[in-house]
Amino acid sequence: MKDRYNVIVVLSGGYNKKTGKLTRDVVSRVKKGYDIWKTQGRQFILFSGDNDNLKNGLTITEDMKLLLLKLGVPYDLIKTEPNSKDTWENLTMSLEIIKRMRWKRVCVVSNRAHILRARYYWKRIKKIDSSVNNINIDFSGSSYLNWWSIVWEILAWGKTILNRLLGKR
Repeated sequence: MKDRYNVIVVLSGGYNKKTGKLTRDVVSRVKKGYDIWKTQGRQFILFSGDNDNLKNGLTITEDMKLLLLKLGVPYDLIKTEPNSKDTWENLTMSLEIIKRMRWKRVCVVSNRAHILRARYYWKRIKKIDSSVNNINIDFSGSSYLNWWSIVWEILAWGKTILNRLLGKR
């Protein structure tokens, strides 16, 4: 397959603080990444996100990795970036790994509302860092979407706009 992705980057989205488990949104993102992985063949999957501990003692990215292992993805094809705390850091920290691995075809997975902000940030990153211009990124939104994720994105966009007005990022 000529246009096969080198890596699928799945952005984390947190966990349910009451249950200590991944949210349905995050599980949906992992399954979307897995579906793309299945149709594309053997490529890497990179989980990017928070290193908060869940009630089972794992971090969010470790729990995402465990879910993917249960689905049958080989251990050596799963990478993690556990230090980012927001969408900007998800992309910039993942890009450091992408550049180091010399991956050129990337698919970023999140939920449908969040993927719009990720695209916006990708355009900003390309303006700041010309070394990423040779990296082709596609974006894919998972099917899970609820009212809270829409409200959260509206609030996040407000923060993004405020940061731009203040000259940050």
